[in-house]
Amino acid sequence: MEKKRSIEDMMKLYGTKWVYLSSKRTFMQFMLDADAAGFRFGGMSPLDMHYSDIISVHDDRTLVYVGFVGHIAFQCGQEEMGGKPFLRIDYDKFISGKDDWVYSE
Repeated sequence: MEKKRSIEDMMKLYGTKWVYLSSKRTFMQFMLDADAAGFRFGGMSPLDMHYSDIISVHDDRTLVYVGFVGHIAFQCGQEEMGGKPFLRIDYDKFISGKDDWVYSE
């Protein structure tokens, strides 16, 4: 049986974390989890933000939209960013406890 994970478990991973949110439902779950864990978008609650399919998650608990160039970077296959592993996290897979939580097309 797969053990469910939390956003706090995700924060324990070493690397640059970009989270893939496959649907508006997944986006809302992520934002609810992020808000409860004290994350912010430039001082604003995650609950006040609009849908996006990829969000950059920082160790200081800030969230950032990645924009057009970020979407290209997410797809390019590079293995590190800023000297750390570049983690592409499929949030649905991650919180459900799947071992293979890495985003893949």
